[in-house]
This record gives sequence, structure tokens and C-alpha cells, in this order.
Amino acid sequence: MLELTRLARGIGFVFLGYFAGWPLLAVLGAVLTRGFDVQGFERVVEWWIWPVPGIFPVLSVVLAVDFFRRLRGHRLRPAKVGSYRFVALLLTFGAGFAVSRHWAPLLISGLCLLAMFAPVKKRAAASVEA
Repeated sequence: MLELTRLARGIGFVFLGYFAGWPLLAVLGAVLTRGFDVQGFERVVEWWIWPVPGIFPVLSVVLAVDFFRRLRGHRLRPAKVGSYRFVALLLTFGAGFAVSRHWAPLLISGLCLLAMFAPVKKRAAASVEA
């Protein structure tokens, strides 16, 4: 089970919400363009794509900064280290969708992911649960 802080959980929900919208857009696009012959739906898809290069790298940096800040302050348990890494992997995966037009988001998110995969579990605070 993922054990996340509020910030990491919120960033994860941004990712999940964004990608949950893709099937909805696909169904709406098929119904509106083929069923009702509505023109201009391509602009909606274009507007849905634009946040990828702008949001995912920023969220990756915010997550990495929070990760290392909590790690330095010994407020990150070893179980949360894996959860943070999972969210960083999701953000890197999401930034990869922009690679056809932009390579920088994948680079930034990938570097944040690599930094978070440094061997840090020993520096994480011991669990208070006995």
C-alpha cells in the first residue's frame, strides 16, 4: 500500500485525473465528431495536451524538493520513500507523453526521478511503530 504525504498524494491525484480524462475525451470525441458531426473538437484535445510540458516537470521538481527536505529533517519513513519514488515514476511516465513535441519535460522529470532513486532508505527516519 502506498503511504504518502498530502503533497505527494495531491500530485498523484493530479496525474491520475489528467490521464483519466483521456478515455473520456476519446469517447466524447467519437460521439461528437462521428455521431453529431461537431467540428472543432480537435482543439479540445490540443488544449488537453498542453499541460504535459508545463505541469509534469514542475510537479516532479516540487516532489523531489519535498522528498529531500523531509529526508534531511528525518520526517520521512522508509515506507514513504518507495511511495515518493512511485509518484515520481508516474510523473516521468506522464512527461514521456510530450516527447513527440518536447524532450525537456522528460529530461527534467527523469533527472528528478534519478535523484530520488539514490540510496536514501538508511537516511530515512526509523518507523515509530513497534
